[in-house]
Amino acid sequence: MTKTLKTEMRDITSLTSDPDNARARGPRALEAIANSLKVFGQQKPIVVSPSGVVIAGNGTLDAAKQLGWAKIAVQVTALTGAEQRAYAIADNRTAELAFWNDERLIATLHEIGGKDEELLSATGFSASEIEGMRAAADEEEEPSSLNIDGQGEKNDDTADAFDSEESAYRVVASFNGLAEAEDAVGVLRSKGIDAQIIAL
Repeated sequence: MTKTLKTEMRDITSLTSDPDNARARGPRALEAIANSLKVFGQQKPIVVSPSGVVIAGNGTLDAAKQLGWAKIAVQVTALTGAEQRAYAIADNRTAELAFWNDERLIATLHEIGGKDEELLSATGFSASEIEGMRAAADEEEEPSSLNIDGQGEKNDDTADAFDSEESAYRVVASFNGLAEAEDAVGVLRSKGIDAQIIAL
């Protein structure tokens, strides 16, 4: 059983980003974290090693630096070596495995937006993402058919593959910029789809 957790404040200059961090983020992600910190403040500590290397919360540290913070709340972990690296991955991966209830999410975002636009912006959802979710929800209410060969019918070569419930599919899409790609990935992840951005 984990001992009682203790949070302490440390100088940001005493902390170091994890050099082995496998989680990458673009400008929009950093902007979203910084916006959250500005609006809500730091609501949970980042996790660091005794020597000050960030295990979980590298994005929060970068955003705090961007905002000019001098100190940040940390939780010092007792994990070492491979345990630290495994936890760093689990901290991100376990969040990815969750998915949104679109109906409730859209309703909540609509309610927040009706009261405070700044709070809506601080959720990390862009206007295009919200509209995308609304459009997707509307489409789900309408019957649709899978068009493989342009005629509205499955052709013989692909019918068996698409009939299998265990089949996995990969969709490749190109975007004009990173922000546009991040918006699309955000919508897919809100549906529980494991989406990633790959630079070409």
